Amino acid sequence: MERLGRVSPVPPSLALTFGGVIATYRRAMIHQCRIAQSVAYFAEDEPLALAMIDSRRPRRAELAVAFRPAARRHMRLLIREAQLTLPRFRQAGILVFARIAPENTRGKRMAKLAGFRPGGFRDPAIWLWKGNGNGDNLRRWSGKTTGGDAAQATGGGK
Repeated sequence: MERLGRVSPVPPSLALTFGGVIATYRRAMIHQCRIAQSVAYFAEDEPLALAMIDSRRPRRAELAVAFRPAARRHMRLLIREAQLTLPRFRQAGILVFARIAPENTRGKRMAKLAGFRPGGFRDPAIWLWKGNGNGDNLRRWSGKTTGGDAAQATGGGK
């Protein structure tokens, strides 16, 4: 079975590779990696995905993910990584959400596979992580757990 390599925190030079040729995107990737917890996933030496978790709000964490074209053939592994990581946030009492543009059909499909569902808010871009059916049911997150932080949920900050 193939395994993914990881680098965390993500250095700015690596974040640049996910921004493409547009300077605004490149600056945004560097900025996000500076303000959020970040992890880059690799297959061999090829960068595949960059996940950034912004947990500056109490009991909430926003997940943003950027993919390289090479990630396409490793998408099952990347989704499985999300399915294994995101339940830790719920255990720590943290609600995870993502913003997915309504016209981004690929992004919505991947989010559903990872356990996200439309949030049902006025802003249709907000999706909530509700679980993937493997030990987590899909009923609405109650938030009645004790507080925690994203570093604890991801295994960092110890």
